[in-house]
Amino acid sequence: MTEDIIVVREAHALDEAEAMARRRYSDLPDVAVASDDFCVRTDGAEWANHIAPTLRCLAGYRDSGMGTWGVNGEIALIPDGCEDDRPSEATVMKASVFVSKVHQAYREAAYRQYRQQRQAYLADTGDIE
Repeated sequence: MTEDIIVVREAHALDEAEAMARRRYSDLPDVAVASDDFCVRTDGAEWANHIAPTLRCLAGYRDSGMGTWGVNGEIALIPDGCEDDRPSEATVMKASVFVSKVHQAYREAAYRQYRQQRQAYLADTGDIE
């Protein structure tokens, strides 16, 4: 019996995680932008039901049929720059090893998005940090 292995393109997964964060945090209210205590919330329903499952899917988790993408398994990770090679080189690993890098890309993009909006807000209001 053979087992299917999911192929994950590292650059694509990280780019999509960053794009998700940019979309999610693209239009923060002025109250949030004016605050110094911005954080990426991971304790709400939106995170648990939408964001985290999508990030797990990008990392190569399998779906159990409930749309949670919570089944950890082996993936073949094609590193950035090797996507067009035929055959492509890949590193076999558990999806749980790569998912932390996907989460990190999401968080970093969210903070970049916040900083951009904060700088624009401060410029508009005449405040300087």
